[in-house]
Amino acid sequence: MSNTNESLNKEPVAQLSTEELRWQETLEALDSVKAGRSIDSESVSI
Repeated sequence: MSNTNESLNKEPVAQLSTEELRWQETLEALDSVKAGRSIDSESVSI
């Protein structure tokens, strides 16, 4: 039974890590724009 609980607990951690990474990338992009550095929208992958 603990095996099931372990796999349930790992998924939210992985999801949180992805969300944190995306947020960090967003903050870096905002800082770049504020500093006058921007890139062509076609070079951005979504």
